[in-house]
Amino acid sequence: MAEWQPTMWRKALNSAEKTSEWFPILIQDENVISIVHEQNGQIDGFLVAIPQPAPPVYDPGLTFVIDDFCVAKDDRWPSLGGALLDYAINEARGRHAAQCISISPIAHHAKMEVLKSRGLEPATIWSSLSL
Repeated sequence: MAEWQPTMWRKALNSAEKTSEWFPILIQDENVISIVHEQNGQIDGFLVAIPQPAPPVYDPGLTFVIDDFCVAKDDRWPSLGGALLDYAINEARGRHAAQCISISPIAHHAKMEVLKSRGLEPATIWSSLSL
């Protein structure tokens, strides 16, 4: 993602260690929807959806934000990415969520196609300017 917005998605020096510490906390949280897919003993896709309260001026109902959502290779977005997203949406519905919001770079066309194919449409755009 850093190739599209180098400042916004610049990895921290110890991002792998931080991820190794943070993801187990998310996975153990029963309020979080977390899915990991493995193939041949290797993780090749995952999705994390966190319940997120809306600002007090809005009342959309229970909302899950899908921020961490990756597959190992872009050609796996239609199949594996779609399956991960389907699972998360169905799980959110089962928890009586009103909506799912997914964060994705606009320039990540393969991921955007999967989101659109499941009915997710851009609702807002974050614009970034490196200073």
